[in-house]
Amino acid sequence: MNKKIFQCILFVAVISLVLSGCQNSSDNNKVIFYYSLTCPHCKNVEKYISDNNVRDKVKFEEKEVSENKDNAADFGDKILKCGIKPEEAGVPLLWDGSACIVGDEKIINYFFTKINEK
Repeated sequence: MNKKIFQCILFVAVISLVLSGCQNSSDNNKVIFYYSLTCPHCKNVEKYISDNNVRDKVKFEEKEVSENKDNAADFGDKILKCGIKPEEAGVPLLWDGSACIVGDEKIINYFFTKINEK
């Protein structure tokens, strides 16, 4: 998906979320990995997750945001909580339950650290 189109969709989702006053509080304490099917940096994280059996070692949820409106709205909620401007937001992004971690290297490092804590 074209980056400009994705940003427009994201912006509309964020505005809709703000105007409706909706917040998905059940996701506030979950670790959530936001990604797009066409994002090469997301694919780097997905490869790390797969190669290192991260799904078996770390509890987290995965949400695709470019084709799923509900996931895009949830993503919009999280970026607002992190103080990220909608026009500057992108994937991959990991919500750790209280803050946003942006970028493939930082997200991979997060998972690496979580795996090695145990």
